[in-house]
Formats: sequence, structure tokens, C-alpha cells
Amino acid sequence: MARRRIGQERLRPGGQKREQPSSLDAMSTLRGQSTRRRRTSKSYAICDQRPAQSSQRYYKFPRGCAVLGPGHRVALGRAASAAVRLQTASRRWVSQMAVQRVTVDLSRYPDLVMILLGMRVNALTGLRTLLGFGPRIAGAAKAMPDGLLSHETFLWSLAPPHAGIRQYWRDFAALEAWARSTPHREWWKQFLRAPGGTGFWHETYFVRGGVEAIFDDMPQPIGLLRFADRHDARGTMFSARQRARAGNPLGLTGTPELPPALTEDELDQTGA
Repeated sequence: MARRRIGQERLRPGGQKREQPSSLDAMSTLRGQSTRRRRTSKSYAICDQRPAQSSQRYYKFPRGCAVLGPGHRVALGRAASAAVRLQTASRRWVSQMAVQRVTVDLSRYPDLVMILLGMRVNALTGLRTLLGFGPRIAGAAKAMPDGLLSHETFLWSLAPPHAGIRQYWRDFAALEAWARSTPHREWWKQFLRAPGGTGFWHETYFVRGGVEAIFDDMPQPIGLLRFADRHDARGTMFSARQRARAGNPLGLTGTPELPPALTEDELDQTGA
């Protein structure tokens, strides 16, 4: 008997033609066999050869397949896929509702004051200035002077280096007394005479109302300076108490116990 050529039709017994299996049927058969061979401890999607990550629980594939867990494989239709997505969304919703929300009672601090400070490096020499001031300020805050409630440090930016501080004080009198006493008095006097390649600024907020701010050698606007009108820090706007009174005349009363680190005349002589 001559060999049957490739592509020649097969005949069943009795002379009937044997149907040639289609390529789609062949692929389905091979897929089913490979699926049975792939039943291992790892998770696989029926219509995808990639193993599922053990840390993930749900995968959506273009053909509607999903993996629910190790060793479990389910071919999902549109309805089943939507059900899994709905379950996942409901779990996220429950987790979001479980967040714990708290607030604070400030009735014990009727004169609370918050102050934000920043020191920005404007030149290479400013790195040494910043690194020199940082440990001294941290040490002074660690001693918890009278009236200081909280002291936090952070970075406004890395390039350029711009260090930040946030403090809460019992009242402005305590903050002012500390700022005008040693060692802060000497630091401030040293900075005003020689900034050392740095810029400095602060903004003070009063719970009773009012805000005051100062910006020294800041090449770019920051904070209130981004939108508020500018004024020279002279005359009635020279000291923090004077600036605070300008915003809220009834917010601060009395006079400071200590003089400022530098008076306006002394600062003018320094600049000359």
C-alpha cells in the first residue's frame, strides 16, 4: 500500500470520510491537557501562563480569568468578574470606614501660639551655618523652656537645603521671653550681623487672632510672602510684638520684660 501523502483525506471503515480536526479544536484540547498538568501548589490563570503572586489575591485578565488563591483556578465570565470586583470594592470601603478620627480640646490653652520657622541655604557657606545652628537649637528645645509645649523639626526642601521648625507655646509672652534671653538672643544677634549664606523666616499664629511674620534674606517668596503685600520691617513693623499688634490690637497687651537682641538703630549701624 502506498503511503498516504500529507494532507490526504482519512477514510473511516466503509469508505466514509473522517473529519479533519480543526485548529480551534486542537488548541482547546491542548489547552485542557496543559491546564490539567498545571495543577500545582502555585496559582495560575487558565488563560494566562503567568504564575500569580502569592501576596496578591485577585487578578483580572483580558479573557475574564481570575485567580482567587493558591491552588484555586476559576474561569470567570463577566458576571463572576463583576462580583469579585464588587467584593473587593466593599472590602476597601469597610477598611476606609474603619479609620479612627480624633480631635483636640484646646480649652486649657486659651492663648496658644504656633510658630513656623525656616532657615534656607543661599550659598555654600550656608551649609556650615545651618549645621552649626541646628544642634544648638535642638539642645535648647530639649531643655523645654517655660511655656514651650511642642518642638518639631522637618525639611521644607532638600535642594536647596531648607530646614524647618514648628513650635507650640502656651502664650506669646513665654515665646517672647525665650527669644529675648540667652542663648537665643545671642544666636539672633549673630545672624542679623552676619547671615553666613543663609536666609531665615518665621510666621507666628495666635489662637486669639492675628498673625505676624518676618523674612530675612529670602531669595524666593515663601508662606505669606507669596501673596501678601510687602512692607519694610521698620518702625511699627520692626519687632514681633509690634507686628502682632498691627494685625490684632486687642490680642496682645503689656510690654516685654527684656529688650530685643538688636534695636532698629543698632541694626542700621550693622548694615552700614
